[in-house]
Amino acid sequence: MKKSLMCVPVLILASSLWGQSASPLLLKNANLVALGGGVDQTGRDVLLENGKIVSLRPASNKPHPGIEQIDASGKWLIPGLIDLHANLGAGDSIAVRQDLLELLSAGVTTILDLDGANTAAANHGQDLNPPPTLRIFSGCRLLPAAAANHASAPGSILIKNEQEAKQAVRTAKARNASVIYLDPRLEGNLVKAALQEAQALNLLAAGAALDFSFEEAARHGINWLYDINSLVSASLSGGERKKFAQAWAASPSALYGVKTEKLFFEAWDKIDPAKEGRKKMGLLASRAVFVAPMLAWEEKRFEEFVHTAHAGRAPKIREKFQALLRAAFDLQVPLVMASGYSAEEYWRPSLHDEMAAWIAAGLAPRFVLEAATINAGHALRQHDLGQIGEGMRADVIVLDEHPYEKFAALRQPFMVIQNGRAYGREALQRWRFSPARSQREIRAILRWQEQAWNDGDLERFMRGYWKSDSTVFASGSMSRGWQTMLARYQRGYPTPEKMGKLKFTIAQIDLMSAEWAKVLGEWELRGLPQTPRGWFTLVVRRFEEGWRIVHDHTSSATPAN
Repeated sequence: MKKSLMCVPVLILASSLWGQSASPLLLKNANLVALGGGVDQTGRDVLLENGKIVSLRPASNKPHPGIEQIDASGKWLIPGLIDLHANLGAGDSIAVRQDLLELLSAGVTTILDLDGANTAAANHGQDLNPPPTLRIFSGCRLLPAAAANHASAPGSILIKNEQEAKQAVRTAKARNASVIYLDPRLEGNLVKAALQEAQALNLLAAGAALDFSFEEAARHGINWLYDINSLVSASLSGGERKKFAQAWAASPSALYGVKTEKLFFEAWDKIDPAKEGRKKMGLLASRAVFVAPMLAWEEKRFEEFVHTAHAGRAPKIREKFQALLRAAFDLQVPLVMASGYSAEEYWRPSLHDEMAAWIAAGLAPRFVLEAATINAGHALRQHDLGQIGEGMRADVIVLDEHPYEKFAALRQPFMVIQNGRAYGREALQRWRFSPARSQREIRAILRWQEQAWNDGDLERFMRGYWKSDSTVFASGSMSRGWQTMLARYQRGYPTPEKMGKLKFTIAQIDLMSAEWAKVLGEWELRGLPQTPRGWFTLVVRRFEEGWRIVHDHTSSATPAN
């Protein structure tokens, strides 16, 4: 996921590139949420200076001349959140900066960009006032040479033999990457060689759906596994596991597509969460192999990409996802948070979505929050992260309510402090919904519709429209209502052969407000006689579930010769 042998270096403290650390800051009369077996602390003065928490004492009226003070009476403090899988992609510097601001607005103060952090944002961060700060660790992805066409990420190295695998790890270490990510398409001998070298160099190693057992993963020194599908792969035979891993690596969403969904469903049909939990996950606990389930990411992909004919199987699969997470927790597998946040996805899963999925699975808010703070710091071997205490990093979220009583309060923090610099609610709200983000999400909706159409799945294609009787479609004649539109498409395109291959070209997107936009573009159906094509004008609206088309006016042009 770049053919270059470059691994992007870790930015231990991105704020060092964007400006000096903030002036001393005192949080007066704050309450601290208990983590790691402790108890809540109330009425504390917390002094932040030089990017650290330098003192934490009972509140007093003692004057502190020259120090900025914030009245935190009635507020609750938790550590900044750590996301162990946030893919910034390879966008331009403006887009990457917006990704960082969006993450910061959600209380995420540290990320691991598993595919290699895009440092373009750091070069232009000073353009913003105040400049954003985010602690970024980067990964280096090891890919088999045969996957060259997928090597698009900034931090990828292609390898074809054991010697190259060892050299790739040494290159990652020399370029200050924090983690090597072992692509599931790697053959077992390359994986083992890379893991041995990583262990010798004290470099972290991660993987998902790997082509070897949990026993081998633990024995050879893997530090954490990503994705709930890593757990299902462990229940399969070697040959089945290899097919599953290769399908997952080629495209996670393709697991649920028409070509590979049979393999996916057969794998999950074999899973007995209680049995597999005891047999397969116990070793992960004994060897302290961290697991980042990415449950919300997996559930959302399943919901959006599974072929409509199999959508009825979703509830059963979801129950197994949740049962496996509970089994891992009961066995004391060290769990950490990773969202899979991606600059390229229209629905952009957040760490909040992941935490909500864990709570829906039955885990208590306290343990969910610990996975995104203390545990994640330990997984990165950064023991001054993820905690509030003297000597810890000055990364703090200030909440209006106790999160164990109202977990949703995390989504709307009163303030986020990163490296001692405070960002208030107004700025956080502004960064949460930006024009740049809206444009990317709208474009991604149309890419998603393209894929659904080209899979021959009209119902999934129609999920891009507002499911309402008020939705309008005009092309030759006007029809109103989501169901009426679906029936119209089904009459006009009764088989995949008659659908052709859809291609959208977006000419422009006009944002009329934070919740409304207009899209002008061209459509084309390839692979059909005369290649039908034309123009479309869409009115799209932001709903809780994301942007949806509410009005579609499509015209046909003279077919191309």
